[in-house]
Amino acid sequence: MKTNQTIKPDMLKMFISFFFLWIGIHTYSQENPAVSKLTSFVKNINTFNYLYPQEKVYLHFDNTGYFSGENIWFKAYVVVSEQNTPTMLSKVLYVELLTPDGYIKETKKLKIENGQCHGDFQLDPTWFGGFYEIRAYTRIMLNFGQENIFSRVFPLFNRSGMEGEYKKIMRERPRSKDVPSQREKAEHFKKVNMLFFPEGGNIITGLDTHVAFKIMDENGESISADGVILNDKKEEIGAFRSFHKGMGSFHYTPNGKKHSVKIKYNGKESVFDLPAEKPSGYVMKVDNMRREQILLQIEKTPDKPSETLGVSLSCQGKVYLFDTLSVADSNIRSMIIPKEGFPTGVSQVTLFTSSGEILCERLIFTGDNINSFQPIEIETETDKKSYQPYEKIALDFQVKDVLGSPVATNFSLAVRDRNTETGVWQDNIQTNLLLSSELKGFIENPEYYFESDDNVHRLSLDLLMMTQGWRKYSWTQMAGVEPFKLLYHMEEGLLIDGEILSAFAKKKKENLEVNMWMYSDDGFSQQGKCMTDEEGAFNFMPQDFYGTSELFLSVKEKGKRKNNRIILNRAFSPSAKGYTFFDTSIINRVAKSPETPSQADITEELVKDTVSLKNMAKGSNLLPEVTVKERKPFKPEDLALEQASIVYDVAQEIDKIEDSKDDYSQPLKQFLLKINPYFSERLTPDNKLILMYKGKPVGFGDAFGCLDREPLASEIESIIIVETTTDKGDLPSVYITYKDKRKKDPKGMRSTKLQGYYNAQEFLYPDYRNGPLPNQSDYRRTLYWNPNVKTNQNGEATVNFYNNSTCKTINISAEGLTAKGVPFVAK
Repeated sequence: MKTNQTIKPDMLKMFISFFFLWIGIHTYSQENPAVSKLTSFVKNINTFNYLYPQEKVYLHFDNTGYFSGENIWFKAYVVVSEQNTPTMLSKVLYVELLTPDGYIKETKKLKIENGQCHGDFQLDPTWFGGFYEIRAYTRIMLNFGQENIFSRVFPLFNRSGMEGEYKKIMRERPRSKDVPSQREKAEHFKKVNMLFFPEGGNIITGLDTHVAFKIMDENGESISADGVILNDKKEEIGAFRSFHKGMGSFHYTPNGKKHSVKIKYNGKESVFDLPAEKPSGYVMKVDNMRREQILLQIEKTPDKPSETLGVSLSCQGKVYLFDTLSVADSNIRSMIIPKEGFPTGVSQVTLFTSSGEILCERLIFTGDNINSFQPIEIETETDKKSYQPYEKIALDFQVKDVLGSPVATNFSLAVRDRNTETGVWQDNIQTNLLLSSELKGFIENPEYYFESDDNVHRLSLDLLMMTQGWRKYSWTQMAGVEPFKLLYHMEEGLLIDGEILSAFAKKKKENLEVNMWMYSDDGFSQQGKCMTDEEGAFNFMPQDFYGTSELFLSVKEKGKRKNNRIILNRAFSPSAKGYTFFDTSIINRVAKSPETPSQADITEELVKDTVSLKNMAKGSNLLPEVTVKERKPFKPEDLALEQASIVYDVAQEIDKIEDSKDDYSQPLKQFLLKINPYFSERLTPDNKLILMYKGKPVGFGDAFGCLDREPLASEIESIIIVETTTDKGDLPSVYITYKDKRKKDPKGMRSTKLQGYYNAQEFLYPDYRNGPLPNQSDYRRTLYWNPNVKTNQNGEATVNFYNNSTCKTINISAEGLTAKGVPFVAK
């Protein structure tokens, strides 16, 4: 017997808040204990969404890749995940630039206003090439896992030396084979791989099963292939072929015996075992190919007793539909759900029990049709068909909705010289907020899924939902089945918060007086006082300030300053993600520079004005024997800094250690052992303890200057590590720079630097209206960047700028977000 159930349209008009929940229940009454329990989970989910709203970030960049010495310009859009509306919650955005090895090069704090902010990074001309990462997040985003933060990897190329020549040359930093990296190593695959994703999550003996798959090569790139299904006797019982980007699906009925599939690719056959099946349970199938309805089908094995189950459909963390059903012995239950009223985006269909166990789960993409993805359009028009070098270019924009009505809004705009672009970036604010940010892993050409509303694109999008294999929102945590602990609070502005611990036992100190005083070079200063709570916690919310300020904190116990540990809550930066093939795939098209200097050449330059490599090898400058009595200042512009593998700002490293509640040793050797795992100590045959780096003795370029003793970490400004690239026995070098002497913090006090908001630079472009043309050529790659182009009440905006000396074709990238959370891009 097969039972159909239609969810009425009025059920989609539910309003669920922290205080009230209305749900239409079919067949059962609210007095049914199972129904009450199922309902409570849905209440918990929407209460969770109310109490702990999630945020997302998207960054629009001025270009697709960069060359050393350029600026990276970006606009940040910060939204509440539900409906993608501009956030009114967090006011501080953290944007970090990371090196290819995962070290944080620079952090910007940006002030979020109406869900938007913008900034820039200056790329030093001396930096090595490679694949750098920019990531962005608010503090509360860290509560929901590192996968939720925005991340983009881009190539940094080195200039060839000839002005205006943009060859893709990457001079990566000198390094030995065992590079000290903060990143996880990329996963390696076989030459041909096939992953299986049973719909709903289960393969159940005796029940027809729909299995999606993805076929990939050793790099994780999709490949197309045909295949057959084999039973335990290696007999063919079905056939299939990939449909889009290596994805496809097939049906089969498991019988308790081993099944496998065989595919043929590049003339070779590969066999893969299907996932293990379960003897009993539930399967769920969702037909999302219909334009106006979603068909949901539930089936179970006869041994499962009849019970009341819950079905929920949630989008961006909020439940939009809930109903109960009972599947009798050997029955199949079907539900027809109208699509009208659901938000556009990735939705989650969940079948669960009254004990909170998830039986089946499936992602689908909701929205009335593809047109609902693109309700805002930008029309672009130039004042001329072609332009001469240095000529003025005028771009007219008109923003309107699908009905043709003008839209008053703002958007970010980048105009690039097409001939100097380094690649094509296939994600934008629309594909990111609606798709990429909701799924884990790389999506090949996400724009494809928004091109058309035909069955081919619909099926491709549905296969993507089945094979991506990750849930952004934890149903069990939100429903209260699993505990959730809030570790990071929302920042309504700049925040100074931390805790006071006893100096040695590290016990939380309650009811202590904490005094704060801060000042900056521009004369800005403020102060405050508070008491610690029962957890030893304290916090101050200073007035907004820009740049860096000196911060002083003191602790009084019974009116007197006493030694306590003052911990600041700022050691929350996530660990660096591991790069995949897709992050660095452009490397296969990048020319490795033949001009990259050998380590012998680098070392010869580095030892000038310090110590010779010959003396290093003899050990005259190895710890602990220090005999040099004269110090020559080591300046940042020295070649050692240019060829550095790693540069440590010692004050920042000390702050990181202290704020992580850890201890650090003051002597330099012990400090190096603490901050870098590749340092070690070794006892020589004559019983001398020397410092090693990757198994080799360390040569100290500055030999501790004029000091007759090993310096303390607090006396040092920076530590520069230069690695070897040859196997000729060259020694790694460690250079140190000294800072001005400063008195040690008095008892019960801590001094440190506090970062305020970053004051973004203005994008400057030449004005060729008056006077003769310049003698020097203009080779700008980004011709124009504006993070805030505003349209008038007629939805119109015009921008003017000047061509460079060589550009023949321009690329325009315009992206924006309305106040109602509708992302739009220029086509």
